Amino acid sequence: MQAHWLTQRFDDAEAEAELRLDWAERTLRQVRWALGLGLLMIVAFGLLDLALIPEVVRQTWLIRYAVLTPIGLAVFAWSFTPGFLRRMQLAGALAGAVGGFGTVALVAIAPAPGRDLYYAGLLQAMVFTYTFFRLRLVAAAPVCLSYTAAYLVLLALPGGPPGPVTVSNAVVVVTFNLIGGAVCYFLEQAMRRDFLQRRLIAQQAERLAESLGKVKVLTGLLPICAWCHDVHAEDGTWQRIEAYLADRSDASFTHGICPSCQAKVAAERS
Repeated sequence: MQAHWLTQRFDDAEAEAELRLDWAERTLRQVRWALGLGLLMIVAFGLLDLALIPEVVRQTWLIRYAVLTPIGLAVFAWSFTPGFLRRMQLAGALAGAVGGFGTVALVAIAPAPGRDLYYAGLLQAMVFTYTFFRLRLVAAAPVCLSYTAAYLVLLALPGGPPGPVTVSNAVVVVTFNLIGGAVCYFLEQAMRRDFLQRRLIAQQAERLAESLGKVKVLTGLLPICAWCHDVHAEDGTWQRIEAYLADRSDASFTHGICPSCQAKVAAERS
């Protein structure tokens, strides 16, 4: 089985579908915790708005509590529905986009100096998108790069932060994407390797069980004639030992002559 070097997608469509479902089942609990934690942070950080940008706190609270919080609650509730496993990548991408673009919106309306500090919320959104939501790189990277691009546009607009602050913030968010993307890539790689190893072990166990199922074991005492070596079977008849064993096992027989018997036969004929 081959995998694409960048997307890591398997060329076997059946294995890829099996992996995605397995991935969702194994990471569901973590994703729920991440959604809950992200929602808690959105709500709690409203206190920062009050401390850092009190001039526009009504607008920021409107974004937090009338837009971001309801969407976060909806995605969290969605995670308890039967069809969520097959849509978990979409849900994680949506949650990441909400957090990232919500932060960009807060930066857009915040006055200095709070405006120059809120890019840290963008970094937190990247952490959730690239790692905690357990997204594949092909799902996480477009989301993070989209709200990063929106933030860079804000920095370039007239009235933005001073030049050194603009350069510093831009470098930080860009390099954070590189780091987050690398982490996301290797997390996915580890998940895929683990899946392939477990799949191989399961296949080997199945083949072993099938082989063991074909093995027939004879136990107990066999009543055998001391002279002719025929076996007294369960139905009361006497059978040649070869026939008895062939009927009760997968063994087959071929005949030859041992050296001692060969010597005896040769002596009798001479």
